[in-house]
Amino acid sequence: MQQIQLFQKEKNIEIKKWNILLKIENLNENNYIANLELPSWKFIIKYSLIYKKIDSFEVIDYVWYIYLSINMIKNIKKLLQAIIK
Repeated sequence: MQQIQLFQKEKNIEIKKWNILLKIENLNENNYIANLELPSWKFIIKYSLIYKKIDSFEVIDYVWYIYLSINMIKNIKKLLQAIIK
């Protein structure tokens, strides 16, 4: 007989859209860590959500030689917010 667990929340989320791959792991109640893969870049992002809006955002690591400007970080944050919605 199959048993059902009530109120169990999925801790890992994987989203594939276009050529973007986003893997999210729930660390605790509102904190998440995500691997964002774009065609030539990979980012490890730590963020927290409050009412489905990003409250804190930090790019922990990236793979590829790029100069991360403020605008680039803002664009990554906007992209992540759009995917989450």
